[in-house]
Amino acid sequence: MDMRALVEAELRRRKAPRLALDLWGEIILNFVREGPEGVTTVVQSKIRAVKRRAKKEEAEIKKVAKKPKKKPKARLKRSRMVTN
Repeated sequence: MDMRALVEAELRRRKAPRLALDLWGEIILNFVREGPEGVTTVVQSKIRAVKRRAKKEEAEIKKVAKKPKKKPKARLKRSRMVTN
């Protein structure tokens, strides 16, 4: 049994979600192929992806939160009266 299979078996035993299985599998494969540098690269790319997603969500929230302010009706009526 290779290292990835061992980790996946352990994660399944702990009832880990599918994403955790995929991430650990990717980390182990990169460690086997490229050593510790490969793991660092994978982790950094995952962190960047999470930050990117968070920025997009934040921008969407800000866009929704920005609603045009309405002028009070009384002030509108007064300004019309002055111009008439």
